[in-house]
Amino acid sequence: MEASPSTQSPATKARLRTKTGCSTCRQRRIKCGEENPACRNCISASRGCVWPGPEELDRRLRKFREQLYPKTTAATKATVIVNNNVTPLSPTLLPTDLFSLAELDLIHHWLNVLSDLLVLPNADPACVAGHSFETLRMMTGCSGLKSAILACSASNKSTLSKDPRYQVASLRYYDEAIRYVSDAVADIGHGSKAPSDMLITAMTYLWGPDGELDARKHVAAAITLMKIRYQTAPKQICDSLAASWWYRVVYESVLYQAFFLAIRKPLSPDFDVDPELFQLQGESQHLEPFATVLERQPLIMGLPLSLYYLMIAVIKTPQLPEGQRQAQLLELRAELALWETLTNDDKPNADVHSKFQANAVALFVLATSLLLDQMCEQCLLASSPAELTTTSHTRWQVFAALRLLHRPDVSEMWKRCYLGAWPILVVGYSAREEEHISSIRSMLRQMVERTGYGEFQRILEELEGLWASKR
Repeated sequence: MEASPSTQSPATKARLRTKTGCSTCRQRRIKCGEENPACRNCISASRGCVWPGPEELDRRLRKFREQLYPKTTAATKATVIVNNNVTPLSPTLLPTDLFSLAELDLIHHWLNVLSDLLVLPNADPACVAGHSFETLRMMTGCSGLKSAILACSASNKSTLSKDPRYQVASLRYYDEAIRYVSDAVADIGHGSKAPSDMLITAMTYLWGPDGELDARKHVAAAITLMKIRYQTAPKQICDSLAASWWYRVVYESVLYQAFFLAIRKPLSPDFDVDPELFQLQGESQHLEPFATVLERQPLIMGLPLSLYYLMIAVIKTPQLPEGQRQAQLLELRAELALWETLTNDDKPNADVHSKFQANAVALFVLATSLLLDQMCEQCLLASSPAELTTTSHTRWQVFAALRLLHRPDVSEMWKRCYLGAWPILVVGYSAREEEHISSIRSMLRQMVERTGYGEFQRILEELEGLWASKR
């Protein structure tokens, strides 16, 4: 039987607290209240509240995210106060030693909502929690990183809560983050030091969930900084990517944003992925390119690099000279035929996370195949307009893609996953029947409600305009 608090020995309780409290209280040998990000003991004594890294945490805490961030933290209390309008969301809030109540509100949202939405739904919760915890520690020593994360969190919360105050706060924090990034990049340009991990991390949050923001310059700059960082210490970076989930999340986020921008507008692409990024090996030819390291057990990208390359090749085909276009289309069609065989490789005994991974690959293959068929049709129509008319029936890929999206075992995952933006857009382009249009519209609305991701709202508005023009 478990001992009650009154009968429990002080020694046992002290040992438990020293395992779960902050490092500062542990060194002072006092009981920690465990308020995150700064406990009340450290705040009252004006001491820096330092928390142990994920590798130092008790295994019980590392395994479950809710144990890492209890519901009774100071951040939770700040949320209740702000959401009940007892204290307005304003920079004039009474500050603590580290964060104001408004900032704690946004940090709580980032820790408990946004950090889960920025990774794949089948990502290991312990890895996500470890990354968030380490990033939180870095925020306490870098105001620019803090501003970037607060801007992203406020933007997301504005969409989810429909509260315009958060959007105002997001713009203010975004401006602070931009100033930090500009100054840090200028320092790198004037000296020989490599970009810091905090700078690259801040860059990944500058786009965030805001679908209206033109993020091309931000992402291009993040890629450049990542290349400089890698070239400065290639072995160290590759070792870190293999051993640290924190590094994987940060660097994979940059790669995903670059790939997504390259395919984001399939009919009018406006971003090119730097090809040098995927051949970086440093001085040693035996060192594996870091993009290949990230391909294993992805937390962000969700797809093999080769499939991303294929999607980009399909999207860029209309830009080729007319003499090369048809040969390229035939070559891509042959390659896609191999990928399409994977869409029928269902494994009924696989766990739900493995099913989502396979489902994601199949969904993107179907969307890419659909886009390629449309391009082939347009190419033939341009060369022999008298012999071909455009397809009036619903293509088979639309039926197959909608079946995948609505599978009971993964449907809820898709409604909370950023990865579905591109395939739904492409399928929406070809949806003709009202039943399919209603299904896509409903799915996108639920995605906006569940994630607050502005890209889903942008896609919904684009498709609504397209569907209205066809009526």
